[in-house]
Amino acid sequence: MVSQWAKKAAPTSVTRMARVDRCSRRTPRRCSSSAMRRLTRDLGMPSARAAPEKLPWVTTAAKKARSLKSSIENPMQILHLDTSIFGDASVSRTLSAAIVAELGRRYPDARVAYRDLAARPVAHLDEVIAAGFRPSGIEHFSEADKAQHALSEELVKELLASDIIVLGVPMYNFSVPSQLKAWFDRIAQPGRTFQYTSTGPVGIAGGKKVIMASTRGGGYSSGPGAVMDFHETYTRAYFGFLGIQDFSVLRAELLSKGAELRSLSIKAALDGVPDAVAALAEAA
Repeated sequence: MVSQWAKKAAPTSVTRMARVDRCSRRTPRRCSSSAMRRLTRDLGMPSARAAPEKLPWVTTAAKKARSLKSSIENPMQILHLDTSIFGDASVSRTLSAAIVAELGRRYPDARVAYRDLAARPVAHLDEVIAAGFRPSGIEHFSEADKAQHALSEELVKELLASDIIVLGVPMYNFSVPSQLKAWFDRIAQPGRTFQYTSTGPVGIAGGKKVIMASTRGGGYSSGPGAVMDFHETYTRAYFGFLGIQDFSVLRAELLSKGAELRSLSIKAALDGVPDAVAALAEAA
């Protein structure tokens, strides 16, 4: 998702941003050049000449310029995974799509890699696929086996390239769909996403954020049902194992407890999307 402004104005505006950035860092009182005026017009800020009493305006413009320059040169990478088997009737898909849409509004130049793990499932782990995680030996396998190894590599690269991972994950029999488990098994690779040390395994895929659109038919977030939650707790623990600690949940539960409760839960979750994304963006 690249904004029309970025496509049209990025080449010249990035140069202006660099000039404004350098000027604002060295001598902000002199940042009244034509580059500043043109850039602030691009940014939708009022035209003005920088004077001592207007230093906050200059600082704001410079910060916005740096942020916009960064978003153009290094756009946000979002990995969006859906896992529900119920297609358009899926609540988890509705929620994950709403999260990605809200992220798009916050990061208009973001790039999204999407995988529907239910419609196009990843083969479950077997001896041949696991052998592909080792640095040598796959040359003796068939072309079909090599294709599976190539897919594993593609999945790992998608994960490692991402800044934010958006998951649409319903609860099936107290845990995650097996399609997601198959994806988990492909990306948990020693030397790529975690490593063994003398004190035990250590995650090396950190620096990312995960937001999980969690849906359940019953109530498992508190009360007696909490002991049967191998859904959110497992997913959080899995990413923690990879070194990804920034994990948040947008939840809709009680979806099988009557039409009224279902409707209220879905509405509450959808209403919570902007706040959930804002919290995700502001997290350190």
